[in-house]
Amino acid sequence: MSELIDTQGTWKQAALLSQLQDGMQCIQINRLKIVIAKVGKEIYAYANLCPHSGGPMNRGELNGVVVTCPLHGWRFDLKKEGAETHGYRPLKMYPIREDGNNLLIKI
Repeated sequence: MSELIDTQGTWKQAALLSQLQDGMQCIQINRLKIVIAKVGKEIYAYANLCPHSGGPMNRGELNGVVVTCPLHGWRFDLKKEGAETHGYRPLKMYPIREDGNNLLIKI
């Protein structure tokens, strides 16, 4: 599981680990739309908006740990903290952690 280090924010219940399936699902916490991507045993959480054009990332394509924006094709490597593959603006990633069967996201 990917866990970014962050000292600010609040941990929020996001999903039950036992119900997560491979692929992407979009959730909403408060007013934030966040995509949870499960790739094998790894889980990632990132903003649903592309930093380039505001495209809905949950409608993009997930190939391994690379997610592609559906509007302009920008590709983001989830394993590299959301880095865009050509060095442009990264995708906003959220820290995650497990608590029993719960997936928590720090927002």
